[in-house]
Amino acid sequence: MGRFNGRSIGRYQAHCSPTFCIAESGGGTSAVERDLFTLLRQVFSRGEQPYKVCGQSADMGFHLESGLTIVIEYDGAYWHADREDRDWRKSQMIMAAGHQVVRLREEPLELPHDLDLLVPKRADGPRCAALALPHLAHTFYGELADVGLEQKFGHLTLVNKPRPDDITCCDCRDYVEYVEHCFPHSPSPRYWPLPRDLTRRARRRR
Repeated sequence: MGRFNGRSIGRYQAHCSPTFCIAESGGGTSAVERDLFTLLRQVFSRGEQPYKVCGQSADMGFHLESGLTIVIEYDGAYWHADREDRDWRKSQMIMAAGHQVVRLREEPLELPHDLDLLVPKRADGPRCAALALPHLAHTFYGELADVGLEQKFGHLTLVNKPRPDDITCCDCRDYVEYVEHCFPHSPSPRYWPLPRDLTRRARRRR
């Protein structure tokens, strides 16, 4: 399995690209959400962006063969500041429909639920995906094992290993250590983000 090679250009996507259709995803979809969905869909295979549930539009939803749907929301610090109550009510509505909700919340936002995960400020899609992989793996380990995805998650966690300083979840840290013992011969990890001189934004600034 290959490494994640997505790129984020700016914070919001205003045009179509080979991996993104603005007509389907809407003009308010950020580049982080687009890249995060593209990368996680490589793992889950079945996903929707946006995902419509309970009359609400969630950022993305992924469907397991077991019947479980995992809804993932990306909450940027600028747009979601002081909106914890509203975000939590939305999560409760989605969970009441039988889905699981994981919010990736940009620092310094608070975490309204113990399933949610804090991601670094200004982190791009690949960096968020690298953090989301171990978090989803240990949170839904039983469900992933039932559909044969736990090994895929473990391998990709090591290949796209999150930067140690980015990990704020103790269970994520334990999971990374666990899979290091399970996959001793995995390729050397690639840490996110990519060097700035390799990004398109950095090249424009030269």
